[in-house]
Parts: sequence; structure tokens; C-alpha cells
Amino acid sequence: MKCSSGVQCKLCGRNVLIFTRMVMVPWVALISCLLTCVNGHPNLLFSTSKDIRLASAVKNSKTTTVIKDLEDGYAIDFYYEGGLICWADQGLEVIECANFNKTNPAAPVPKSSKFGVVTSGLISPDGLACDWFTQKLYWTDGEANRIEVVTLTGKYRKVLFWEDIDQPRAIALAPMDSLMFWTDWGEIPKIERAGMNGDPGTRTVVVSDDIFWPNGLSIDYENHLVYWIDGRLHFIMEMDYEGRRKKKIGQNDLLYPYALTFYNHTFYWTDWKTWCIHVMENVSGAKPRELLNGSFIPIDIHIFDPKRQPPGDTPCKRNNGGCSHLCLLAPYPPGYTCACPTGIKLVDNHTCADGPQELLLLVQRTEICKISLDSPDYTNFVIPLQGVKHAIAIDFDPVEGFLYWTDDESYAIRRARLDGSKQQDIVSAEVQHPDGIAIDPVARNLYWTDTGTDRIEVCRLDGSFRKVLVSEDLMEPRAIALAPDRGWMFWSDWGEKRPKIERASMDGTDRIEIINTTLGWPNGIILDVPRAKIYWCDAKTDKIEVANLDGTDRREVISDNLPHVFGLALLGDFLYWTDWQRRSIDRVHKLTGQQREVIVEQLPNVMGLKAVGLAGGAAAAAASVANSKNPCAGEKNGGCSHLCLNRPHDYVCACQIGYELIADNKTCVVPEAFLLFSRKENICRISIENTNNDMIIPVTGVKDASALDFNINDNRIYWSDTKIKAITRAFMNGSEVEKIIEFGLDSPEGMAVDWVAHNIYWADTGSKRIEVARLDGSSRRALVWEALEEPRSIVLDPQEGYMYWTDWKRNSHYDKIQMEGRIEKSAMDGSKRTLLIGTYGRANGLTIDFVERRLYWTEFDAPAIESSDLNGHNRIQLVTKDMNRPYGLTQYQDYIYWTDWDTGDIERANKTSGDNRTKIHRKLEFITDILVFHNSRQSGWNHCALNNGGCSDLCLALPSVHPSSFGGRDSDESSSTSPSVSPDEFRVCACPTHYTLDTDKKTCLPPKSFLLFSQKNVITRLTVSTGECPDTVLPIPGLKNVRAIEFDPTTRSVLWIDGRTQAIRRATESGVARSVQSPYDLHVSSFGSPASHHSSVFLSIVVPSPSSSSDSHGASGAAGNHYHPYDLALDPYSRLLYWSCAGSDAINVTRLNGSSVGIVVKADREKPRNIALHPERGLMFWTDVGSQPKIIRAQMDGRQGRKIIVSDNLESITSLAVDREADLLFWAQPKRIETSALNGKERKYLVDTNVQLVGSIGVVGDYLYYLDKEQQLIERVNKYTGLERQKLKKRVPNLTDLLAVYFPKDTYLDNHRCSHNNGGCSHLCYSVKPEERDLDDIDDGGDIDNGKLDITSRRKYKRKLSDMGEVHCACPEGLILQDDQRTCTPGPACERDFHSCGPEDGRDCVPSSWRCDGKVDCYDGSDEKGCPKCRADQFHCQGGTCIEHALECDGLAQCPDGDDEINCCQRGEFKCVTIGTCIPQARVCDRMDDCADGSDEAPPACGDRRVDDSVRAAVIPASPTHHDDGTQGQGVYVAAVLVAAALVAVVVALVYLCRRRNQRHENLRRCDRHHPGMPVFGADAFQQLGVGDGTSAADPLAPKPSQAIAAAIRRHPKTKPPIHPSALRPGLDSVHMSNLGMGYERGHVTGASSSGSSATAPPYPRETLNPPPSPVTTDARSSSCCCSTGVGSGDGPTRRPYRHYRAINQPPPPTPCSTDVCDESDSCAAGGGGGVMSSYPSPRRPPARSEYDSDPFPPPPTPRSHCHSGHSQSEDYSCPPSPSTERSYFQPLPPPPSPVPVHHIHQPRCDC
Repeated sequence: MKCSSGVQCKLCGRNVLIFTRMVMVPWVALISCLLTCVNGHPNLLFSTSKDIRLASAVKNSKTTTVIKDLEDGYAIDFYYEGGLICWADQGLEVIECANFNKTNPAAPVPKSSKFGVVTSGLISPDGLACDWFTQKLYWTDGEANRIEVVTLTGKYRKVLFWEDIDQPRAIALAPMDSLMFWTDWGEIPKIERAGMNGDPGTRTVVVSDDIFWPNGLSIDYENHLVYWIDGRLHFIMEMDYEGRRKKKIGQNDLLYPYALTFYNHTFYWTDWKTWCIHVMENVSGAKPRELLNGSFIPIDIHIFDPKRQPPGDTPCKRNNGGCSHLCLLAPYPPGYTCACPTGIKLVDNHTCADGPQELLLLVQRTEICKISLDSPDYTNFVIPLQGVKHAIAIDFDPVEGFLYWTDDESYAIRRARLDGSKQQDIVSAEVQHPDGIAIDPVARNLYWTDTGTDRIEVCRLDGSFRKVLVSEDLMEPRAIALAPDRGWMFWSDWGEKRPKIERASMDGTDRIEIINTTLGWPNGIILDVPRAKIYWCDAKTDKIEVANLDGTDRREVISDNLPHVFGLALLGDFLYWTDWQRRSIDRVHKLTGQQREVIVEQLPNVMGLKAVGLAGGAAAAAASVANSKNPCAGEKNGGCSHLCLNRPHDYVCACQIGYELIADNKTCVVPEAFLLFSRKENICRISIENTNNDMIIPVTGVKDASALDFNINDNRIYWSDTKIKAITRAFMNGSEVEKIIEFGLDSPEGMAVDWVAHNIYWADTGSKRIEVARLDGSSRRALVWEALEEPRSIVLDPQEGYMYWTDWKRNSHYDKIQMEGRIEKSAMDGSKRTLLIGTYGRANGLTIDFVERRLYWTEFDAPAIESSDLNGHNRIQLVTKDMNRPYGLTQYQDYIYWTDWDTGDIERANKTSGDNRTKIHRKLEFITDILVFHNSRQSGWNHCALNNGGCSDLCLALPSVHPSSFGGRDSDESSSTSPSVSPDEFRVCACPTHYTLDTDKKTCLPPKSFLLFSQKNVITRLTVSTGECPDTVLPIPGLKNVRAIEFDPTTRSVLWIDGRTQAIRRATESGVARSVQSPYDLHVSSFGSPASHHSSVFLSIVVPSPSSSSDSHGASGAAGNHYHPYDLALDPYSRLLYWSCAGSDAINVTRLNGSSVGIVVKADREKPRNIALHPERGLMFWTDVGSQPKIIRAQMDGRQGRKIIVSDNLESITSLAVDREADLLFWAQPKRIETSALNGKERKYLVDTNVQLVGSIGVVGDYLYYLDKEQQLIERVNKYTGLERQKLKKRVPNLTDLLAVYFPKDTYLDNHRCSHNNGGCSHLCYSVKPEERDLDDIDDGGDIDNGKLDITSRRKYKRKLSDMGEVHCACPEGLILQDDQRTCTPGPACERDFHSCGPEDGRDCVPSSWRCDGKVDCYDGSDEKGCPKCRADQFHCQGGTCIEHALECDGLAQCPDGDDEINCCQRGEFKCVTIGTCIPQARVCDRMDDCADGSDEAPPACGDRRVDDSVRAAVIPASPTHHDDGTQGQGVYVAAVLVAAALVAVVVALVYLCRRRNQRHENLRRCDRHHPGMPVFGADAFQQLGVGDGTSAADPLAPKPSQAIAAAIRRHPKTKPPIHPSALRPGLDSVHMSNLGMGYERGHVTGASSSGSSATAPPYPRETLNPPPSPVTTDARSSSCCCSTGVGSGDGPTRRPYRHYRAINQPPPPTPCSTDVCDESDSCAAGGGGGVMSSYPSPRRPPARSEYDSDPFPPPPTPRSHCHSGHSQSEDYSCPPSPSTERSYFQPLPPPPSPVPVHHIHQPRCDC
């Protein structure tokens, strides 16, 4: 029908519409229904954490996995028409899509079809929705609190809403109405609606009441209804788009619903309580039913059907609505708006700008982000860069569009484009800790600060032409800023001693401090060049300040709420800064400090900041540079070939290191030669040919350089420093500074490099030696040490094999001290020493003219420059006039160059006549050395140039025998030698000091007979062999307050006690890894850890310091780890270190790999100090410095054979030593030294005269060596006679220890069983000689004749190497030896007042008072071993002495330890004589034996006394008939028999009960395990006897039932004294365990429990406080599903526990990058070490129990939510669950702690 008019057309359209609704719609519905019947039911698409599955929406059928291999899948949606399924992966933090097969949607999607849509900037994408009208994805981010949109191709990402969003979750779209809805379960739960274009005007809250945890969301498009589900209130709510017409559905029928979808009047949802998918029809009275269950955990869910995405028309379908980027649907005409990606402005209504015009570049330590200032959301986007480890500062080049940053951990300066492309390293060499960075866009230079090298450097923007500008007086340089047109650079220095802000010209000159007061940690600085202002932020004063560029007019900009400012930037009128603690970026107006605004917050690890204006782009920036008046601008670079550096009034050209400017001052060339000179704290170079080329070589650490040389082969310089007492080297550019000699130097005044043999020589005026070493400092050897006074200058002639030196000698002549100088020479090995020139005065500056073969030097006292030939002849004076004090001297070509100490001038003159005198430089005072750097100064050749002459260590040239054969040979000539001449005639192989050459005359062997002595900070090796320097310092670093030393002969390592840290440390004797690996350290014990390869260890810690050690070396008791190592001794066979501790008075054993073995000696009132081992005999000796000093000997387990061998006439023992060859014992007291046999016999004085304070002793060969701390000397005497006394070293200050190093024979070491796999022992291994068992009884016939030992008689017991003895395995304290006699396992511990029986019976503890009481209580008899023999009428003291019984308990302590007054009876009590039991006095002499020994009825107690009837009646029950014929006694006997019978019955009953109980408890040991039939006294026995409650846990002394038989076996038929009342629990003070016949179970004596009872174990850990559960984080194996019977372990997700974003991204420490100082302004000052992290919620902090009582789901740790308020414990204020937190909630709790940790079973602690 054709319409003739507009009205007709309207009527026509209306009629058509009516027709369509009345006729077409029913038919369409019918057809749809038929199609549904034909095609089947709709499908459900749902996600799990590992995959996305498809299942029928009608029946419970098998699910089909369509997408696999998700990391942590979450929200999903689909675009049916486009064939896409999209999902959010919270594990990868991405949104991805994949194409599915539209003809077969259930077909698995291949992995290749996956593609990323959003791959960065996501944190927790919780909700996802697809706009199928315009092909876009919308999502919520529950951590970033944003709602965003992006095209399905991943282009044009935009943030729509970011304010007033707390915890957004589900999102749903209604594109036909241009609306979107989302749920928010944050602090104020709500549901909101807005237009899909993100217009804030369309945003409204549609639900704000009757809502708690809004989770799922779904829309009924046809009826314009919204359905949402509440996880806490358990209902589905229906409402319209306006939030009206609400209706609750299924209330209280839901458990914990999460995701929701709606289709065809049916609801489908996932439930995290049941882990199932449920379904319910939307009809009245419907009930939910289970649809799907399985091993999966469903998360998000959708109806997967095209009807859920009906087609529609939008303006965006036509030419994208005319938009250049995004076309977003709008709920108002024209139905859409154009939008730009986040950070880009909309130029007009349709077109976006090319990019952001203003942005911030932010460093976040491991990321670099950009934040556009053009859009109000300030979203940060991570720039895709590689390898960012610890970026600090950033800058931007607007010309080329590169950003530059420093990376402290990558040791590099890098650059890249803003999109992350073209990333490259600009500077990566010789960078330590790059910090600040600044770009000079005009001159195209890059400046940076380095806090590691303490330098400011510059290079071109491509990294070329690098130059050091400032290297002096920098402590901690940080930020740097440039004013290129003004020619200035500024930097901050936060050095603690003198923080400052400085300014200099851009070439480093004209340096001044502009701000140096009221500064703390000046961090960022920025320049406002147009206003001539400098701004800086201070993290310690918490301010941002401003001043003029000269430091004047200083004022404060802002100081409010600046806890730790770091980065600073300026753009336009605003200052921007980063704050470490607030983790934010703020800005204020630069003039007023007002208009403060938080740009972005909750950013982790914020560091440097750069504000960039990009208006006009790179072209505008390039035009600005071209128009600059800066002389360095443009391609001409100011005419400079390398660097153009602008200055305030001019500019200079500069060269990179190694180049110098020629006469035009613009061109850089490599000089042929130049001068090097040292001057106090600087090493400088100066051009010989060109002026104005002075330069300080940027080496660090120079304090007082005295001598200088170079090695032309590797372009290194070497110098000696008399202040730090070291010889150091570095490359010519100042990089890689390395100390090569830093030990044993006193005053190294002279030094020279042997460039042929690669050795270095030096003269030390303090130690009066000339030494040599390899160029790396190894193989150090003393060459000349005799007849030297003050050796100074030294020079080498390697080609001829000679060295020359000057020596200053002070002589008294005519009552005046005069300097007698001389010049000597010798072969380069120190031989053939010859005096060349003897003169009065001081000669210095030796140098050789290798062409003319002449020697030059300066005379310091009689100013002159002189010369002679190389034999000291033809001596002439070249320059004598106008000389002040010439000092340094060198020669090059036809000239000599010298320095003057007074004037600081450098001059030159002709080398033959002294004419043509010219000044090179002026006023350089205190130049100590000078030389010319040129190839001609290091030419020549000798046989050491070839493979080091074949020598293993040092090759030293010798004077030529046939000079004509090799005269004048250069290094590049043929190296072949004449067949008639042996190389040995021209060189000698030499070894480090004390090392000797092997028979091949090339290889060095280490010494095997020497002493070590320690001073406070040094350890020295000492030998007494002739022809060798007697002492040499070991190059061991880090020695501080050395107290005791030991030596490991197998690995040649030194061990020492560090008195500063209280640690035991270890290092090789050479200080480097040059010693041979020991096979004894390479074995791996089956019971312990593998030993470390010590030869590859430079320095290691054997026993850590108390502050850093773990429990393996922990302390006992309340003292914690505050131990105090005192002495140490090593067993070379078992590789175990024995060391005593003065803190806990114990001897510990530690493996050399640092693991603990345990305690071997610890006893009451015993204080072990000095230790000495005799491992060949398996003996250990130690001193006891308790109340009575003594020397104790035992086997090396500390228990067997224990005996006091010396206890008389001892005052204070200072040292102990064993002669392992002669089997002698030596000990020292302050003023005497004594010796004896190993059993303490044959004791005699060895030294007792002319000694003041003997510190340490040691035996080597036939001599005893000792040090006298008071007289500061080391002496020796004959070890047998005390004669042949000799002083070895004098005036040695701060002596601390002396060690005689003993090397076991190789055959003995190889064959000793403990040397291999520790002899199979788990802990202690040692050998005992068979005759040692009877050592005390051996009468060796040794006589003492006039105080002298019979040496012959002693030597007959010298050990035979073939006899290794019997190997013993033993255990430390607390462990017992198993039946295999090799393995130690934990045993119950005994308290300090109890004695632990030995390994054979280590399961028992007996009171200490039972030890040495004359009766054996331990089956191994250890309680009676090593006891002194006291008479029967004497009391045995624990210290070993005997006193009369009459003195016991008399109120005065007679025993040294006072134990005679410990177990005393109270007034009115009688003490049994033998056993010490106390009974009431009334029971004495009552004609009944109350004491087991009967002493209460013995004559000494009773005499002729008789007890009267009254007393007797009180004790014995009266008989009804009293007879004098003794029938009364018969009654008593009958009663006793009845009592005994009753006891037997009780015992039998207990045995029966015990057996029945063991049958019920299979985990307990059987009662008859050891001796069936023995009586049992367990917990039941206590209960029957009326003691306690029958539980062993209740009574700390009650033996466990499983050990009752062992207790009965241990008990002997004698009565023991009662346990001290303090050992009993309250209420049992009167119970005497001895009277009960009970044994002692060690675990209960100490209060330990093996049951994990709550009485002794810590409280069982509670759940972690996390947000409500999310099943995606739950391990299915640890939970039960109500609707699934087959939860498979393979489907259980393994996602990490939830951590809130604000807890994950904790701020960095509130200090500058290179400091650990905590200021009072920072939060860590109040937190006591917690730092700023303590102010953020910790997901692992256990909550109070009440937090879980109100609801099964804990609240989420939202920093702004009420969950952290005072209402957090109330049900009304509980918080909704987080979809990513469930694992931490459902994860089963860990088991309670075990009282005996597994990892301690074989690792007992050291007691110290």
C-alpha cells in the first residue's frame, strides 16, 4: 500500500505495527518454540578457575570443556554473532578471547585461536560484559576500582568510571537501551546504573537498601527487568531499570549464590557453598534444585544462546558514528557519543588528539608507567619494557621522543620510546649505582649521578664520549637538574654528615654549595628556569622548598602531610611529587603551595617522576632547540669532536677519557705520551705536548697516594696509599678499583711494576722490607728484610734482571741526627745485593733511562738532580740551581721531568746537560710521584714472559750471564733461546713466603711446620727456619677483634673467633681459593648435610653471630642467642670443630659446613674455657675456671673417661696445649708454664721466670712457644727442659692468641676411619687407642730428676701410625645412641639438676645428687665414673673434693660449689646417713628402720636410748593386749606382711591394666617391651595411690605408661633422696618419688610433652583474616562439596591465597634508596622495625575468634571499609566475600606444632 500523504503514512505504519503484534509475534513465538524442540535446549556457559565449560541448561548432563589451560579463570561472556568467547584471567591479569565453532559450539577451542584483548593494567577483573551491538567489552576491576571499556580487538581502552567505586563486581549491559548496571559490595553496598558511554550525568544508584553482598546480575531485555543476587541475604531480587517494583525470589533457599543468569523465566546461578550450579523457575512457590555438580568449582555463568543477544541497530554501525576512535552508546539523542582512549583529549565532538599533550612518567621500581594529565581519571599505563629491575630516576628527550632511566640493579642507563619500542642500554659499563639522570636536549648530552662511584658523569645521548665531571667530595649524589641555556647543572647530595645542594658549570667547574643548612635527605630537585628558581623535596624534614638559583630567597612551599617525598617534577604552574609512604602522586601550585590535589594513590614502589608537555610534538621541540642561542645547539655541536659543554659565559669542548684536545681546543686525539702523577687524594694526568689538558683520573678511595706505576699491557695504573696501608689498581679511566695488597703493610713508600713477569714490587719503610707479588696480589714473598732502615723509591730493569732502591738511614753524628741515604741494587729475587752509592742526604725518585743505561734520582736535603751509570759509576749532577725540594722524577726521550715538594711545580730539562729547563705546570703541591705513560718506558723481554717461566707462582728474572745473547731484545721478538743457554740461568721460580719449591724447581709446596699468632685485626704466620723471612701476614679480610684461632690442615683454612660479632669464621690461609680441595670435606654424610667445598670459599661463617644465627646454633634458656665463643679446637679426622662458650659454660661441636652437632660438655658449676684435643688418642682436655680452677680430661664425647687430672696449685689458667707427638700436656698461668703427662702425672714447672702475662702456648717439634701479652713478645723454650730460651718477635702489640699448627701424617689421615664419611657415625666420631683405656694405670717409669723429665721414658709411648685405635661413635647431649651404635636420635632431656645416663642407657635421668654417691644408678655406670675416692666417713663434693660428714649441713659451705648445704634437712628432721633422705626426728630410734640404710636405728643415732611408750604409740598402733614376751612385735610383723601382700596385689592389677591399655592404644609401646613381667608404675599407679589424677600430662614428674618397665628396671633396691620440692607440681610437695619406686622420665622432668597437648603446645592457629571465600582459590582436595561425591584432586585450583591489593603493593622502606636510616618523621620510627608496612593490613595476621563467631565468612580487608572499624566483630557489619579469596578461608588449618620438630632430630642445638 502506497501512502499519499504524511498522515496516511503514519496511519499505515501504526496499522502495520498493530498487524505485526497481533499476527506475526505469535507465529514467531511458535516457530521459535518449534525450533527449540528441533534444535534442543539452550546451553550454559560457565567458568572454573582452570577452564570454561558448556553444559545443558535443562538436564544434568556431562559438561564439555571448550577452553582449557586457564591460569585463574574468572568472569566470562560471549559474542555469539562474532563467534567469540571472552574471559578474564585473574592469575595472568589479562582479558582474552577465542573463536568458537558456531556450527558446533561444544567443540574444544584450539589454543591457537586465543588472543589477548587487555594484557596490562589489570589487577582483579571481576565482572565482564560484551556489547554485541558495537563489539566492545566492558569490565569491572575490584582492586583498581574502575569500570572500563575496550573494543573486542583490544584497541582504544578507556576508563568510564573511577570515582565513588569501592568493590565493583558483576556488570551487565542493555545495549538496546544504552544502559549498563553493576554491583558494588564495598563499604556501602549498592547497585548502580549509567549510560554505556560513561557519562557521569547518567549515573544513578538504583539499589542502596536491603542489600549486603550483591554478587550476580542479569537482565530480562524483553520486560526491562534486572535480577540480582545477594550472597549474604540469600535471595534473588527482581526490579525494573529504575530500581522500583522490587520482588524477592527464593529467599532463604539459597546458600551462597554468586553468579546469576536468566533465560526463559528460569534462573541459573553458581553457589560457592555447594560448589554446584542450581536452577529455579521464576514462578510462585518454586524451589531451587541442583542442576550440575562435579569436581569443578563453577564461578561465572551465562546462557549460551543467540537469543540472549538479540540483534539491533545503532548509529555506531554506520562509519563508527563518525568517531575517530570509540563510538559508545548513549541513553539520549543521538544515541551515541564519541570518546577517546584514556589519556587522550577529544579535539572536537568526533576527533581525538594524536596523543596525550601532558603526561607524567613515573618509575615504580620494576615498572615505568605513563599517566596522562589530559583526562581526569589519571589512569596509569605500564610501558612494556624488558628487564626493569630497580629503576630510580627518569627523564625525557622531547626531540627524539625517548625516555631515559637509571636502573640500580641492572647497573645500566637505558632508553626506549614511549610505547616501549627501541629499548636499548646506553651506558652499562663501569656503572655501580646510577641514581639521578638529566637530559640536555640542546647539546644532546646525558648527565647522571652514581652513588656507588660517587661521580657525576656525562656522555652523548647515544652513550658515546663518556667523561667524568665531578668525582671529589661527593657522598650520596642523587637528583640532578640542568639549565642548558644558562650553562649550569644542579644536584642534591643526601650524605648524612653534610647534606647539600650544589651548582656547577656544565663542565663540572665553578662548583659551589648553594644550600647546605637545614637539610636532611634532599631527594628530588627541579628547575623553573624562566623564573630562575630551584625546587627540592626533603624526605627527612618533610618539606618542599624553593630558592633562587644561587640559593638565596629560600622559602617553604609545602610541609603538610609529606611523610617521605622522593621524586619531584614541574609542569606549567604545578609541582608534582611522589611519596613513598603515602604511595601517591600529588600536586600543588608552585607559587602558593595551594590547590593541592591527589593525582593518583595506592601506587606501590613510587620512585622518580618526570612531567612532560608534548604540545606540538617532536617537531616543535626540535624547532625550539634550533632557535636556541646555546652555542652547543645544532648539528655542529659547537665545533667539538666529542662533547660540547655550555658554561654561563662560554662553552668548552671536552674529550672522553683517554683523549686530549689538540691546539685548536676542539679536536680530541689519543696522545702518544702523557704524564701521570699522584698528589695526596688524587691521581692525575697532564699532557706533555698540549696545554690545558689537565685531568684528574676518576679513581675512588685514594687517601694518600705515595707511589705510582702503570702496566702498559692492560692499561692499568697501580698506586700505594700510606694512609689506608694498601696497594690498589684501576684501569686508566678510573674503573674497577681493586685493592691487591691490603694486609701487612705499614708504610709502602715505593712501588714498581714488572711488566714482563707481571709482578709488582714495593718497599715498606715501616716493616723495613722489599716484597714482591703477582699483579693480582697473590704469591706474596719477602725478598729483602735484613739491613734495611727506610727503603723508599724502587725501580726495575726486568730485561737485565735487576732492581734498584733507595734507603734512608738515620745516623747520630756529632750530636746531630743526619740522614745517610744510599742506593742499592740486587737481582730481582733479592740476591746479589750490592751497594751502589752511599751519600749523606735522602735520595728519591729513582728512574732508569733504558736507552742510555743510566740511573737518575733526586737529592731531597741537598737539592739536586743526579745521575750515574747502572753500576753507580760516572756520577754527575744535572740540576742544582733554583731547586727547593725536588722529589718525584721520571724520564722520557731527551728530557727528565721532576716535581718540587714545596713549590708544586713540574719542570723538565735535558737529560744529559740539564739545559732547556721548562716549567710544565705550576702550584701542584705535595706531588709524591711522577712518571711518563708511554710504550718506551716498558719495553724489553726476559724468560719470565713465556708462560710465567714455567713457574707455578713467581718467576723472578736474574741478571744475564751472557748479556750479549739477549741484550736489547724487545717483547715482540722471537722468544726462542740459544740451545747452549738454559733458561734457569736467567730466571728463578720463587714461592710465597714460607712456601718451598718442589723437586721440579717450579711448583710450590705449602709449609707444614709453623706457628700462627693473632693480633687484634691480623693473623700472622711465623716460622723459625733460616734463609726465610720469619713472618708474613695472612691476607684474610674482615678481621675484627680476633680472640682465638685454629687451623684446618686438610684444607689449609684458618678459623677464628670474631670478638666483635661473637661468630666463628673461616677463610683459606691465602685469602683466595688457591688451596687444594680436601677429600675429607667433599663427602656427604648419610646423617648430615654435605660439606661445603671450602677451597672455593673465600670467607665463610662456621658459627654465626648471636644476632643472626638460627636455632641450630641457638642459645638455651632465656638468654636467647647471646653466646660468647671463647676457645676452639679442630678434629682433623672427623672434621668437627669443638668450641667453648663463656656465655653458657658449655663445649659445643659444629661441623665445618656450619651445621650443629651438639653439646658435649655442660655441667653444673663447671665453666669450661680453654680446649685442647688429642684426636689420635681420642682425648679432649679443657680447663674449668669455676670456683676452683682445674684441668679435666675425657674422651672426645665429653663423658667417657672423664677425670680431673690437675686441680692443685692452680690460680688462673690462660692456655692449654697438647703435644700429640710426645703425649705431653702443657698449660699456662699468667707467670708460669707447666707440663705433665696426659694423665696429669709427672707434673713440673717449665717456665716460671721473666714472664709477665703468658697468653697462649703451642708446641712445634722440640720447642714450646708462648706469647707474653704484657711484654709484647713471642718466645720459645725446649719443651722437655725449659732451656734454650729464645725471643722470636719483639714489640708485637695487641697479641691475642698463638697456635702451633700440627699436620697429621698423610698415611694416618688417609687411613683414619673417621676421615671417611665420618666413620659412619651420625654425629661424633673418634678413635681410642686400646691402651688408652688403661692410661691412668700405666707406670711408664718416667722419673723426675731435679725437676727434669726422663725424656727417654716418655718417648717410648710415642704413637705408632699403624695403630689407628678403636673407632667410637658417640652422641652429644640430648641424643642417645641407637642399637646400630652409629646413629643418634633424640632422647628425653634432663634438667640441669639431673644427670643424663650415657649412650648405653641414655633414656634415663637421675638426680645430680646421685652422682658419685658410691652406688651405680645408670646401667652404663656413668653416674659413678670419674669420681674421686672419698672415705666412708666423708662427703663427696660435686667439684671432686671430699669433706668430713660432720661439716655437712652445718650452715657453712665447705664444698667449692656449696653442694654440702643443698640437700639438708629442716629443723626437727633426721637425715639418713647414706642416702640423705629426711625423716621426722620422732621416727628416730623407734625400733623401725625408716631409713633404707637403717641409720635412724643405728648406735650413732640412738646409742643406748629407748623410745618411751608415748612416742612409740604415736608411731606403732597399740595392740589390744600388751605382752612383754614380744607378741606385740609379732603383730607388727603380721601387719607388715598384710601390707606387702596388698602391694603385690596392686602391682599385679596394674600389670593387667597396663596390658589392656596397650591393646587399646597401639601407638604406645608395650609394657613388656624390655622385661616382661616387671611391675609397672604408670599414671594409673599414681591414681590408685591417691596421687594426681592419673594423667602423665598433669604431673610433670609422672612417667609415661610406656616407660614404666624401663623405670622399674632402672630402680635399685636402695632408697634415694626425695626430689626437690620445686620439681613437683603444686599440691604434690610431699610426694617422694624414691619412696614410690618411680623412675624419671626425661620429657616430664623438663615439662616437655610428646603428645602435643594444649597444656604445653602453643595455641592452635586460627584462620587467616581475609575477605570472604572464593572457591577459585580453594584446593578441592581439602574441602567437601555438599553436592558432589567425587571431588577430583586434579581439578582443584592452586591459586595463591588472596591478598588485598593494598597489602600486596606495600610501600618501599621509608628511606632513600641507599640508606637504612629511619627518621622520626617516618612511620617505622614508631613501629619498632615494622616500618611503613605495618600501617597496611596484613593478610596473615590471625584474627580474634569473635570475628568468626557471627558468620562463617570473614570480612574482606578493605582499607576504607567498616571491616577495620570498631564494628568489625558485629554480624551487622560483616563484609561480603571476595571472588579471589576463597582458598585462604577454606584451606585446612595446619597441624599443631610438634614438641620435637622433625628438622631438629639430627641437628641438636649448640648451647651457647
